[in-house]
Amino acid sequence: MDVANDLKDRRWESMKRLADDFFSAFAAFFSVLFSIVFVPMMYSRAGMDFIGCYSATVIFSAISTFCAGHFANIPLIIVPSIALNGYLAYCVIISKGIPWQDALGLYLIASAIFALLVLSNLRDKFVDSFPPAVKKGLMAGIGIFIAVFALMQGHLIMPSPVTLVTLGDLADPMAYLSLVGLVLAMMLSALKVRGAFFYAMMFTAVLAFIEGSFEIPRSPFMLPINIDKVSVSVYFGYLLEILDMGDSGDVGEILTIILTIFSVMVFETMGVISPAVQSLNDENINKEDAEKKSLIVSAFSSAIGILAGAVGLLPSMGTFVTSRTAANRSKAAKIASFLFLIALFCAPTVKAIAEMPAIIVPPLVMAGAMLFFHGASFAFEKRNDVTEILPAFLTMVAIPFSYSIADGIGIGIISYVVLKATTKHWKEINALTIFFAIIWLIHYIF
Repeated sequence: MDVANDLKDRRWESMKRLADDFFSAFAAFFSVLFSIVFVPMMYSRAGMDFIGCYSATVIFSAISTFCAGHFANIPLIIVPSIALNGYLAYCVIISKGIPWQDALGLYLIASAIFALLVLSNLRDKFVDSFPPAVKKGLMAGIGIFIAVFALMQGHLIMPSPVTLVTLGDLADPMAYLSLVGLVLAMMLSALKVRGAFFYAMMFTAVLAFIEGSFEIPRSPFMLPINIDKVSVSVYFGYLLEILDMGDSGDVGEILTIILTIFSVMVFETMGVISPAVQSLNDENINKEDAEKKSLIVSAFSSAIGILAGAVGLLPSMGTFVTSRTAANRSKAAKIASFLFLIALFCAPTVKAIAEMPAIIVPPLVMAGAMLFFHGASFAFEKRNDVTEILPAFLTMVAIPFSYSIADGIGIGIISYVVLKATTKHWKEINALTIFFAIIWLIHYIF
């Protein structure tokens, strides 16, 4: 009798774990649905084919997520980064007028450097050489950037000619639907309800459908096409032209673009992977090995994906981590990758969901909050050291106010070097930091 009951309990526990894995995969997938559609939409405004970019993005997100679970046993969900792609699409391609093919070339250089850094074990040396104040300020600034971006997409804040931004009008259906979803997500989170943001997203979607703000497309499915229009489109003509001209200002600008892409790639990736690995509740896992394998998967996803037209693939703050065995973690990642493949044939439906930003506001605000608190905690640790908290603060506020990650990094590094030199803390300034400061000074002066 005891054997039968024990077998029954094991089966029940196994079914419960499988249900948890499915729930985690579905929650994570829907929380990043916005990025796999909105990022291709950003690049379509810069000249890329939307369907081709979407198809390539979904395919490589599925492959990368599967590899993270299968090889590293870490259920990372790897999708285009909103912050990195927002910088590349708007600040590089559209604002500076650099052709998207050449921008992809600059991205390929940065991602190749990142891959080599991971393989050569020089990653830690680079991270350690970067001022901690700027690293933490960068994470907090990107968090604010993502949260502000989400609130603006949800019409909860709007541009203002007088005060830069102001509160949105709650008479606007997008605004009150976003507010309802966000408040519900916060309440469920406070009650520690598992999947709080998933429930909030689904409730908002149903409410939007009933209210008439959201419609299911008449043709919800289509075959993936036009990948050939975006694949193998990396071009280096602009870079070679700049190097041939030898103008120091243009060369400095190119270096800042590559350095910005590379820096965001490193710190956003590690800002997700390191906490995810450390939170694993499994004594049998080698966390150092799992982190390295996850970084390798992420680095090569970025480098190889760009060749097919999938831009800026990084581990998402929607990452789900189960406290189960390695097999269960792998299973959760494989479920998520399968959902991506389903989405590959649902471009019209997924696009309709993404064009209703109120549905995606809760997880994006949460992602921004997690990044912000991960970085802002530094201010409390160094609150008595002005040479540390001021560069962190300037980095943090410069990113959302300038709408440029590059400017945030540049202002943070320059202020760090100036303050440390002023107080004669020469030992705290390494050669690499000075090199970065010089690059950004050239960029700003010329």
